[in-house]
Amino acid sequence: FVTDVGSTRCGVIAAARKALGERFSRYAPVHPIAGGEMPGVEYADSALFSGAKVISTPTDDMNLEAVAFWEKAWEAVGAKLFRMTPETHDRIFAAVSHLPHVLAYALVDAMAKTPEADEKFRFVGAGFRDFTRIAASSPVMWRDICLANRRALLESLENVQAELALLHEAIRTGDAETLTEIFSRAFFKEQEIRYLPTTANFVLAQTGPKTAELNTELLKRGVIVRPVKSYGLPDWLRVSVGTARENARFIEAFQAARKALGLI
Repeated sequence: FVTDVGSTRCGVIAAARKALGERFSRYAPVHPIAGGEMPGVEYADSALFSGAKVISTPTDDMNLEAVAFWEKAWEAVGAKLFRMTPETHDRIFAAVSHLPHVLAYALVDAMAKTPEADEKFRFVGAGFRDFTRIAASSPVMWRDICLANRRALLESLENVQAELALLHEAIRTGDAETLTEIFSRAFFKEQEIRYLPTTANFVLAQTGPKTAELNTELLKRGVIVRPVKSYGLPDWLRVSVGTARENARFIEAFQAARKALGLI
């Protein structure tokens, strides 16, 4: 049986169908969602696939025996198997994998072209390094991935360009409300918490059945939020929006509180 572990599906499957001919029936692709930014066997990790997600993308004309063989092989090394169509795969990974690499390359390249670039890079902190770490990946490999998945990637790029345009306008005009709304949506989505924006200086965060315990943990950390059970929202907390420093303090305390309660 033959497989591949590439980051795009539609184009690779079409190429495999053409190149393999009658032997295409022995082919089934699976994409492991695991790896590091450094290329080469010297960076190999024997535990890389343990607990990793792998995506099987069978099509109607693939041999079920070949599909089952590769799916079981990946499960045997400890990976968690998921199935989806090649088209769905390419849309999803354009957004969650290919786009972040493009943005990382773009940020580093854009800053490298600015005045005092060397001095700026000298003082980058953990946030910049975390965001741009993947720009150390193989440029040739990512060039090929971007071109192979260009349609889905362009759609994701256009979505981000629209979001950046909103942020640009909000910063230019001093629109604190729009900035707070965008940043709050991103924060609570990253924390996997449902929230409701308001027109006031607070948001409502859905915290689940441990709302009271979470409130207590936050109080221990000097952070005051307001339960809204009396308003018919027993699993929610009211979170006020403050200064950048206050918001950062809340985020740190919120994450620590959730971890203490086993919520993350």
